[in-house]
Amino acid sequence: MAEDLGCKLIVCFTESGATARVVSSFRPRVPIAALTYNEEVHRQLSLWWGVIPLKTQFAETTDQMMVHGQELLRSRGIAAPGDGTKAGLTAPATFSLLAPAYGKKFGVDDATLKDVMTRIAWKNHKNGALNPRAQFRKEVPKDTIACSPLVAGPLGIFDCSGVSDGSAAAIIVRAEDARRYTGALPSRQIGLPHSAFVESKWRTRRSNWK
Repeated sequence: MAEDLGCKLIVCFTESGATARVVSSFRPRVPIAALTYNEEVHRQLSLWWGVIPLKTQFAETTDQMMVHGQELLRSRGIAAPGDGTKAGLTAPATFSLLAPAYGKKFGVDDATLKDVMTRIAWKNHKNGALNPRAQFRKEVPKDTIACSPLVAGPLGIFDCSGVSDGSAAAIIVRAEDARRYTGALPSRQIGLPHSAFVESKWRTRRSNWK
């Protein structure tokens, strides 16, 4: 796929080295830049076909991880602006395709759909102002939301969610007690020796590293 897209480099972020090893097993004709903060994994990656191991710093969020990786690749002269790297769809761009598709499927005209999304954003900001732990604690007038600059397609600034991590919790109990918790959370159960791990759909921030 990298060759079909004309990419000159495959970049992957990895904590254990597993992602880089999988990519290496396909023997792509372009180099594989594997970024990791783990010193031991960094040394091990030198043994894999086509892999250029790069030591980076730990990132708390996906955005930080991407920024660190980009800066490292440029500082090493491995990548540069305009080198043919293909950009994918951003989150706002993806949702800008879903919004009109929803309206078309359920017979909602553009004006009504915009009004509904404006009310949703207005409601969310109003509720956030009441929560001392909310990311955004300021009410925004409906007119401001409705007339906000467009970001992608029909979506304005206030139609897009803020960049932030979710939350996660791990409940470790005996296998016979795990079923008591699965009814309350959209979760799956992973069997472990003498225990069971119930994982909710919200993953930890460390899940950025695979």
